[in-house]
This record gives sequence, C-alpha cells and structure tokens, in this order.
Amino acid sequence: MTWMLKHLNILMGYAVMSRGRSFGLFTLLLILSMLPTALADPNYNSRPWGISLQPFVFYEDSEGVLIGVEYNYHEEAGHFSNGVLKPVLPWSYFLFYVNRSGAYYIDFMAFSGWEFPPFEFYKGWLYIFLLTSGNTSFPMREPPASDTVTVIRYREGVIQRLGEVPFPSGYTINVSLPYFLMFPYPRGMRTLYKIDNSINPVSRGENLTLKDRSFFYPRLFRNFTLINKECLVPKVEDNYVQFLPSHYKLLQNELRRRFEPVDKSCAVFFNNGLLIIPPGIGVGFANRSMWVQRGRNYWGGDVITLAPFEKGLPPRPLNLSLYLYENGKLRELPLLQVSDDGVRILTPRINFQNMPEKLKLRSNKTSWHFGASSRICGIGGLVTLSLLLALRKK
Repeated sequence: MTWMLKHLNILMGYAVMSRGRSFGLFTLLLILSMLPTALADPNYNSRPWGISLQPFVFYEDSEGVLIGVEYNYHEEAGHFSNGVLKPVLPWSYFLFYVNRSGAYYIDFMAFSGWEFPPFEFYKGWLYIFLLTSGNTSFPMREPPASDTVTVIRYREGVIQRLGEVPFPSGYTINVSLPYFLMFPYPRGMRTLYKIDNSINPVSRGENLTLKDRSFFYPRLFRNFTLINKECLVPKVEDNYVQFLPSHYKLLQNELRRRFEPVDKSCAVFFNNGLLIIPPGIGVGFANRSMWVQRGRNYWGGDVITLAPFEKGLPPRPLNLSLYLYENGKLRELPLLQVSDDGVRILTPRINFQNMPEKLKLRSNKTSWHFGASSRICGIGGLVTLSLLLALRKK
C-alpha cells in the first residue's frame, strides 16, 4: 500500500506537468485502473524484511544479571535473493537488568559499525560505553545511526548513568579509565574526557593519544548461545531437562511450550534457582505473512529464509522472554515483542540510582580488574563502514 501510494503521487505529478493533456489523462486513467486491483489483492507483494534477536548473559553478580539482546535488521540483498533476508544493519543491542523484582530496560545501542560496546572494569565498577542515538523510538524496524556515547556503570545492583557526549559520524574512542579519548579516524581534532561520577572534557588537540584498554573478547558459543563457564548446559533426557551441573530438573514440555529448541538454551544460577536464556529467534515479514526461525546463530550472521513454497503464518505479536525457575515454578520475564510494526520493549525502564555510601568507600579503596574468575561474556571489534556497505550489496 505504501509503495502504491508513493508511486501514485509520482505518476500523478508527471500527468499534471505533462504538456499534452491527452497523455496526462491517459496516465491518470491507467493509474486508477491499476489501483483497485493492487488494493484488493491479498497477496500484494510488500517489501520483505526481518528482525533477529539473540539474547545472552553480559555480566552477573550476586545482586543481578545484565542481559544483552543483539538486534539485527534484515532485508533482501540483491536481485536474486529469492526470499533470503540478510543482516544489513547488524550489531545493535538492547541492554536489560534482571534482579529479584523483575526485568528492566536500560538502553539501546544504535547502529555504529562496532561489533560490541566497549567496556572496562575500574575500581570495582563495570563501565559500559553505549553508542546510543537520540532518534531511537519504538516500535522500531531499522535501527537509527548512533550519535552519542552514553556511559553507564554497574556494581552490586546499582546502575548509574554518568552522562553522554556527542559521537559524530566517522569518530572512534579509546578507553583507559578514568579517561577516554574521542577522535576522528585517521586524523583530526581529538578530545580527552575524564570520568569522575560525571563526564568532563580535560584537553583538546590533534596529537593527543591514549592506549585503549577496553575489553573486546572473542565469541564463545555453545549451541548457538553465547556462554561462559558460568552458563549451565541443558541435558535433555526422557521428559526432563537438567541444566548441568545444577541439580534442577524441569519438565521438557513445560519449556517447549515457551520456546524451542530447548537444547539450545542456557541458564545461570539466580537467587534460589535458575535464570533461563532461550535461543535466538528470527522473524521475517512479506506478503502479509510472517516466518519464524528458532535456534539459529544470528550472531554468526545467519539469514532468515522466507520459504517461497511454504505458506507463512498470519502476522501476530511474538515475545522474546527470559524464564525464572524458583521453588518448582517457572516465571516468564517478557523483554521484547516483535510484530509487523517492528520491535517494542515490554519491560519498565530502569531507575538510575545514586551511589550508596558503602560503595563510595569501596570505590575509593578498591582497584578491581578483569580476571579469569569474573563472569563476563563479550564480543569485540571495530569494522569499517565500507565493509558494511559491501555487505549490503551482496
């Protein structure tokens, strides 16, 4: 419908501007004769598009869990795609926090060309540098381009938003806390910032340098889900699923009613039970139908296939949720909803907090760095926009 109206306006403009009245009248009659057929045809071909969502555990401690959901926007790429939707705008992220009271939305990392947000540990805090956008709105299909660096830190259930600075196109950042350097690549005016409960510029110049100490770790996968050594692996046996090495056993059918495939999920210890992270999902839309793919490795760039000889499902809202298992009961924690309008957030927003006195004292005394025993999952790498443009042309 949108396509038809757009081209209707263009062709009517040609008809009005035409010097020959007969040509203008003929064009207008031709358009009006085609329009009812297009509107009445239930199989009218809309532009195919899709969304993939890959949840993972970003970080956990005794108070809660930071959950990331990678968000990729998919389209047909090229004239011979034949219903294959490729990720043309990859590596956007939703960031959530889960504690005893529920799940909360923190922020959204917009499209930037960064494969993962830079992060660093400093004096007991986890600092995350999210490349956000002032144009983020929901429901959302195509993610907006990043234009801001938003600095968030987390420790022992306390989440703080320290501030933000503009992030112009073509810029990059190096992080070595308490400083970070923002600069255009390969040369240009550079700005050095210092973080001390807020963000403050301290120096500008073309010759400023700062060694990058932020973390970019390789992808660690098992069964299409990002995990580390703290993630519990599901063992499916008879009618039960046991997340090893825990002693918890759940009915397989109870999990299958909520997500599939069960054996590609993972879990982490949480409170007196488990927090279960389902596998990724891909959802494609075309011809007023939807196709759903589950259990694929969308982090690895898997495509969404709109099978041309298979009838799609009627479009309907589809939720991505986490599942909390405690005291023999399974509780759903909805995070996101996908529909033909785009993706929506289902959780309340987090309330950013002031620093408790106990953490003020610890921050002044503690210098804590990443080690082998820390529970962290990460991806790293900065890709060029030329590579992404090439990806879109394939």
